[in-house]
Amino acid sequence: MKDPVVVRQDGSQLVVEASAGPVPVLGVFFVAIGGIFVYGLLGGFVNLYEVGLWERGVAWAVSLAVMGAGAWILHEARGHRTVIDPVRRTVVISRRAPFHTGREQIRLAEIREAVVTRDSDSDGDPVYGVGLELQGNRRASLTPILYPDRTLCDRAAAEINRFLEGTR
Repeated sequence: MKDPVVVRQDGSQLVVEASAGPVPVLGVFFVAIGGIFVYGLLGGFVNLYEVGLWERGVAWAVSLAVMGAGAWILHEARGHRTVIDPVRRTVVISRRAPFHTGREQIRLAEIREAVVTRDSDSDGDPVYGVGLELQGNRRASLTPILYPDRTLCDRAAAEINRFLEGTR
C-alpha cells in the first residue's frame, strides 16, 4: 500500500504530498446514491404514482441532502502538495479538491520546524498529522486528514526537518 504522506526531493526543492485517502470515494458514493433517487423522483420509478405527495416531498429532501453531503465531502476531501523552495525562500501549500484549489504561501524564515500533531478521533483513539510550526505560535497543516500511524508522520517530519536544516 502506498504511504499517504510522501516526501521526495525534486531538484533543489522538497515536495511533500499527502492524500485524502479513500474519503473522495465516499463523496462520490453519496452523490451517486442521491442521484439515483433524484432520477427516480423525476420519473425513473415506474410506481411513482403510488407514492403520496408528502412521501415524495420527504424523498426529495432526503435525496438532495444526501447529494449535498456527498458534494460537501468532495469539497472537503483535499490532497495537499507542499513545495519547500530554498531558492525562492518560500513554502507553497496547495490544497486540491475536485471543486477548488487553495494556495497558501509562507516565507521560509517564518518556519521553526516540522512537527507531528496529535488529536483524537471519534472513538478517542489517537490520530496524527504533519504540520509546520511557524513564528507567533501558528501552525500550517501539511496533511488533509489525520492518520492512525504515527511512524509515517514522524518519518515525514524528520525528512522535512533535515531539509530545513540544510537551507538555514
